Amino acid sequence: MKKNLRTLAVVCLVALMMLTLVACGSNNSKYAGTYDLVTMEMGGVTVTAEDMKAAMPDANIQLVLKEDGSFSLTTLGDPSVGPITENGTWKEKGEGVALTVNGATNMGTVDGDTITLTEDDISIVFKKAA
Repeated sequence: MKKNLRTLAVVCLVALMMLTLVACGSNNSKYAGTYDLVTMEMGGVTVTAEDMKAAMPDANIQLVLKEDGSFSLTTLGDPSVGPITENGTWKEKGEGVALTVNGATNMGTVDGDTITLTEDDISIVFKKAA
C-alpha cells in the first residue's frame, strides 16, 4: 500500500512539473470550465482517477480554465504538504489549448469534452465536469 501511494505521489509530482513547462495563453470561453482527471499515464503505467480515490480519498486533481484567460491546476503534491495549485494563462490554439506558466507553453489536445496534456512519456487526460 505504501508503495502504491508513493507511486501515485510521484506520478502527480511529475505531472505538476510537466505542467510548469506551459506557455502563455489568452481567453476563450469555448473551453472554459472545470476539468476533472480521468487518467494519467507514465512509462506505460496508467492510473485512473478511481484508482487514486481508492488509495487516497481526498485526491482531487483538477484543471480549471477560466473565462478571463487564466487557469489553475490542482494536484496531489507531496502527501505531507497537501494539494499544490499551479496558476497560469491559457488560450485556444488550433485544435487545442495552449497553457502557459512562467513563460513556458504546453499544448493540450481537445477532443469533445476532454483535454489531453502530453509530454515525453507522460499523458494526462481531463474531462469537463458536468
